[in-house]
Amino acid sequence: MQHSIKVLLNTCFSFARVIVNAIVTLFATRIALRVLGAEDFGLYNLLAGTVLLLSFINGALMVSAQRFFSIALGEEDSVKLNRYYNASLSIHIIFGLFIVIFLFSIRPFLFGGFLNITQEQIGIGIRVYNIMIVSTAITIMTIPYSAIMNAHEDMVMMSFVDILSCLIKLAAAIVLLYINQDYLLVYSLIILGSVFVKAIIEFVWSKIKYEEIKGSLSRMTDRCVIREMFGFVGWNTLGSAAVVIRNQGVALILNIFFGTIVNTAYGIANQVNSMVLSFASTLTTVFSPIIIKAKGEGNEEKMRTTAIFSSKLSFLLSSMMALPILVFLGPILKIWLGNYPMDTYEFCYFIVLSFLVLQLYPGINRAIYASGQIKGYQIVISIILVSILPIGILLFRTGLPSYSIIIVMLLSQIGVLLSTIIFGVKKCHFTFKSLFYNIVILPVLVFLFALVGLHFIMAFIHDPFDGSRVIDIIKILCGVCVMELLYIPIYYYVVLNNAEKAMIIKLIQTIKKHQYKKTNRKKDNLKVI
Repeated sequence: MQHSIKVLLNTCFSFARVIVNAIVTLFATRIALRVLGAEDFGLYNLLAGTVLLLSFINGALMVSAQRFFSIALGEEDSVKLNRYYNASLSIHIIFGLFIVIFLFSIRPFLFGGFLNITQEQIGIGIRVYNIMIVSTAITIMTIPYSAIMNAHEDMVMMSFVDILSCLIKLAAAIVLLYINQDYLLVYSLIILGSVFVKAIIEFVWSKIKYEEIKGSLSRMTDRCVIREMFGFVGWNTLGSAAVVIRNQGVALILNIFFGTIVNTAYGIANQVNSMVLSFASTLTTVFSPIIIKAKGEGNEEKMRTTAIFSSKLSFLLSSMMALPILVFLGPILKIWLGNYPMDTYEFCYFIVLSFLVLQLYPGINRAIYASGQIKGYQIVISIILVSILPIGILLFRTGLPSYSIIIVMLLSQIGVLLSTIIFGVKKCHFTFKSLFYNIVILPVLVFLFALVGLHFIMAFIHDPFDGSRVIDIIKILCGVCVMELLYIPIYYYVVLNNAEKAMIIKLIQTIKKHQYKKTNRKKDNLKVI
């Protein structure tokens, strides 16, 4: 019962973090775009993407560290956990220093003509780039603390830290309204401050909370453990590199062919998409340690059922966000941004669809990671993901519009989905027919039925959003409520099987019992008084 309550509590706090992040993203993006202008905002997005492109190791290290910590926790081996922590610490320090040196060394090349930016933007661009390098180094070197908190399912504290970081980012955008110059530099420095505050809190909390966070020079140089972790990191890095190269490589190609204005449209689309993904990633964060611990305990049946269940819930949450965004995208962009760059609508629509496919299989992906056999999987998905860049260049050379590369991105994501299912069957002993039916056919059919039906209805409503901003917002909110009230029950009854429905019902009953006991305890205390 306590574990069920913990899962619920973690989910609730993670959702609170997501909601705050979504609100902050909406306001901060609008303010930053208005104050910085399309060109400076596009420049910031380009530089952030370039640094991220060259520091792809970040995501791979996070997932890898969490995987080893969760396995050790599942085995209840505190000595092994401490060894993994120390080895992870040394790996992250080394990689952090390597990334800093590498990023500084390629700076002349980037600003010597590779990045398609004006001469006036080079000076401020270099300073912002330097700030982003420091931010990246801090993030990489403190990954072990984020990973250990995640492995311990300490989502409450993680949510608090992320909310605080988000509020600092909002403050960065608000400060822009009260200064007269150096907007981009000030904005970048405050964003760096949010990263620094987050890192300090996670470090101090982990040191106080977890016994295994004890440094040991001998264990930091333990070659056997480092080799074990590094082998997993190496192949995981390949997959993470492919994702970042795909996402940020698109930004670079768009900038080369179309300039910073189109990059602004791409940046806005990614902001919209991050709101969709953040709700689903909440469940990925909550369920990942459970899936990996089940593997560590030797309970593979639990690992498989949890993986499928979390994938279904992940797609439900992301599609709940995606559905109203896709249907009301035009009026949402108008209300949110006012005037926005050309092709923003198309970028947003196809990026949301592309990453919605990603949310069909996060549990299966984590099960493959838990198995530790990721070499073949990472090679295949990396080839599929990166292939869209040369295809995009060919499309642009033939004169196709800028958003055509996003359509290719959608197709490549479908290829990754099919590859994940095949490797899940091979490495984790899922049944192909059952897996494909449960995590693809049923969820996608329900979603497409709702999406096509709503678009069809909207086509017959004449100018539904031609009033004032307040009236249009009320119309959108009413429409969203009606959508969710129809969509969620249909998804629940069609997609979830009886066992999964029973799990949800049992969780609700557990919460009620817990609340009932808590209420009775309070009554008894009052009687004693």
